[in-house]
Amino acid sequence: MESGGFTHEKYLDSVIDFYENDAESCFETVRSRFDLNHPEKMKKFPGSMALTIGLLIFCVIEVFSSYYVGKKATDYDIALFMGKYFSKYNRRFNNKDFCKSFFNVFRHGLVHNWAPKNGVLSINFGDQRFLKIETLGEGVQKIDRMIINLVSFFDLTQKAFQDYKEDLKKGLFVREFNKRFEDIIEKDALAEKAFIKYYSESEKEIKILKK
Repeated sequence: MESGGFTHEKYLDSVIDFYENDAESCFETVRSRFDLNHPEKMKKFPGSMALTIGLLIFCVIEVFSSYYVGKKATDYDIALFMGKYFSKYNRRFNNKDFCKSFFNVFRHGLVHNWAPKNGVLSINFGDQRFLKIETLGEGVQKIDRMIINLVSFFDLTQKAFQDYKEDLKKGLFVREFNKRFEDIIEKDALAEKAFIKYYSESEKEIKILKK
């Protein structure tokens, strides 16, 4: 698919650029918040940005997985994508059950529960590990919690996405990419048309109520 100047490389470059710039903006906000040389900034920004960064990361993983398989991605499809491109940088992702469970705890937890399922989001610029289990609390309150370091995991995703882009440049998985891309364009157009219709109808109803 290269009509009208469109290429897979240009498209993925734009997605990756937005992804990296958005994430880096969030990380920079965190850095500035904890800059002891500028304590006034800590008062201006009370949040941690962990939820924002986590949602961004898992959203893009899901999008790229859908291009990889050529359809809206299921958890199994996402496990296939992560197994293909993430396992090079962390062998845990060779295990499809691990991938599905990982996505269930962190992605589904964030999207549906506002937090990982008994997991913890961390932003630690000094820890190379992206995932660990720590025992928190004492006595009967003691519990094992999974902790994901979004800084290290973000670095891993950057490498994985670049590898996927390189495969497309080699002509691999292009048919699946085109199929999913065209499907999104078609369904987005239908969704927009339906929304404009309902919006116009609601505007008419509002005007009638105001009379």
